[in-house]
Amino acid sequence: MATPEGKVKAAIKKVIAEFGDSIDPFWPVPGGYGESHLDCILCAGAFFVSIEVKAPGKKPTPRQNYRIDMVKRAGGYALVIDGTENTTTCDQLRVILKECVTKTMLLKQTGHI
Repeated sequence: MATPEGKVKAAIKKVIAEFGDSIDPFWPVPGGYGESHLDCILCAGAFFVSIEVKAPGKKPTPRQNYRIDMVKRAGGYALVIDGTENTTTCDQLRVILKECVTKTMLLKQTGHI
């Protein structure tokens, strides 16, 4: 049986799959080498999105909050999703990803990328 966090991850993966090859997700597995990041790192068109997945009601750790702040400072999207209305929802994730993919198409059409 899936853990509460595992159920949230499955819902996120379902949303990401809707975009096919317009999005390249990477779900790193912590291995003790180097510096860790958030649960999912993805390229959505020309945009950087990083997602921390939590069990419902759980909060990011100080290290995770540091990574979230760093991504935002660099201009990327940093989301926390716990499957409740208290954080980014899967519906909001879908809107963000659609916006990223649409903006990328416009940038390509105008020759900017």
